[in-house]
Order: sequence, then structure tokens, then C-alpha cells
Amino acid sequence: MKKILILTLIFTLPFISFSQKRSKKNKSDVEITDKKSNYEFMIIKGVEVEIIDESMDKVEAQTLARDVSVERKIKRLLSPRTRLIVSFDAGDMRNPQIGELMKKSNEFRTMGAAVKEAAKYGWRFINSNVVSTVDGTVHYFYMKRGK
Repeated sequence: MKKILILTLIFTLPFISFSQKRSKKNKSDVEITDKKSNYEFMIIKGVEVEIIDESMDKVEAQTLARDVSVERKIKRLLSPRTRLIVSFDAGDMRNPQIGELMKKSNEFRTMGAAVKEAAKYGWRFINSNVVSTVDGTVHYFYMKRGK
């Protein structure tokens, strides 16, 4: 048994040592380049919250919520009584254009108006997500522009 083990080790030793040899690398051949993005990215986040009329009592509000007429549902979807709050997130970019957009963000009534204003500064629309929650709707619009 010992002889078989010794013979096995003798025959496998060259294969093991061969697989561990490393080739010499010439470091001058490897070229490292620092690649920077040619684009700037921004996220426009809009939070849409339904406005509750405080002059209505709870019974009226529940009756209005239970109203199932088709015309009433269509009217509520076409012109909802909501408040929109918009913020512009451009990461760590601090320039006057982003400041101007943030100042104007309280004036926007729709997300389309916010995108249109950003387009004036060279931002292009890429994609969007809409998330519906119990409290309201959150819109995420992804924008980019060349540097």
C-alpha cells in the first residue's frame, strides 16, 4: 500500500508543480485608462398627493368615495384634486441651472411641465417609473445630458 502511495505521489508531483507555474507579466504592456462618463444624469421626483377638502365632513367624504358612477370616475381621473411637489436630484452637481430648477419646482402643476423646463437646459428624457401608494403617487423621471 505504501509503495502505491509513493508511486502515485511521484507521478502526480510533476503535474501539480506544472499547474502552479505562473507566466511572467510585463507591466509595461498593461495600459490603464481612466474612463469618465460623457453624460450627466438627473432624477426628477414628483410626489402627487390628493387634496382633501376640509369643509367636507367624514360622511360626505365617504359618500363621495363610494360614488360608483362611470362619469364621476372618469371626471376624477381626468382632473384629480391633487397637489404636486417636484424635486430635481442631480447627485453632487452644484451649478446655477440646478438651483434655478429647484426654485421653479414649486410652480409646476404637472410632471410634463417639469420635464419641459429641464429640457430647456439640455436634459433629455430617458425613462420613467410611477409608483402608486396609499398616500399618493410618486413619479420618477430619469434624465441625461452630454457634458
